Amino acid sequence: MKKNLLIAISLTIVAGIVFLARMVAAPSKEASSFLSQLDGVTAGKTTEAELLAKPAFQNLPRRCNNSECSYDFHAENLWLSRLHLAASAEIVIQVTVQDGLVVHVRSYGAIVDKKSMSLVAVIQDPSRKGCGANPCIRRASKPPQRYNRFSFSSVTIEFNGDSNLRNQVSQAFNPSCLSRWLGCRNVDELIPLIDHLQNAISLN
Repeated sequence: MKKNLLIAISLTIVAGIVFLARMVAAPSKEASSFLSQLDGVTAGKTTEAELLAKPAFQNLPRRCNNSECSYDFHAENLWLSRLHLAASAEIVIQVTVQDGLVVHVRSYGAIVDKKSMSLVAVIQDPSRKGCGANPCIRRASKPPQRYNRFSFSSVTIEFNGDSNLRNQVSQAFNPSCLSRWLGCRNVDELIPLIDHLQNAISLN
């Protein structure tokens, strides 16, 4: 009896570990898969029919507000953050269509803990005439103050459909931040693409 009980307990523990490992890894895998299908999506050129030919978009809900509709994807490290094994991290992607044409591609990432918040946005918008083939990158930050120790930092990268970045969105984010024990510390880890842009951006 004791031997059977020990075997049952051991199997339960192993099953629990396997289940937790899969749940921890799931957000990173989902984000990687989705990001890979954003490559080549061009605001102002890609049609909604072409967008829906990509498997990742076929199961997303279509949300509409007047003439604009959007397809939204969200991935978050819920298990790691709830177990306090990593700061809360998420990747959100929104593709907006109007009159059968993609008009915006917005990708966001965030890392939030008790003392800081780091945000990043990668925005493809055909109206960004000043941020065309050469993307613009903007940084903002608020260091901890004497009576408010909470710090904030953000990075925004903007470009239009003329930029080759539209073919590199899958490389923009680091999805492993969603499944890494202890997580990623800041936006530079969440979006390693920043390092590769330093010689090709206009810094504002």
